[in-house]
Amino acid sequence: MQRAQAKKEKILAAIQEKIAQYQAGQVVNDPLELRFEPFPEGEAYPIVDSVEDFFLEEGNEMFGATAILPLQQHNMYFYLDCYAQSPQDDGVWDVSAVGFSPIQQ
Repeated sequence: MQRAQAKKEKILAAIQEKIAQYQAGQVVNDPLELRFEPFPEGEAYPIVDSVEDFFLEEGNEMFGATAILPLQQHNMYFYLDCYAQSPQDDGVWDVSAVGFSPIQQ
């Protein structure tokens, strides 16, 4: 349980960092590969201060995990990867891509 909580805390830190980059207008995309979709117009930037604020899904062959953050009109998807120095290292989580999907009413 402690390990799962520690993982969520590391993911929370990665999400907070990426949201801060969006707010500051500092999200950088490779021109050949759009990995970070533009923040939707009219949507307020979220305040995420708890692991309870997002849903976490286990990853697939492309990403280690996906965090889903409900906004007012959209779901914000954070596609994350974990980078570790060794198999014993819990690693550092980083947001590799961000996408948005309108919430169905």
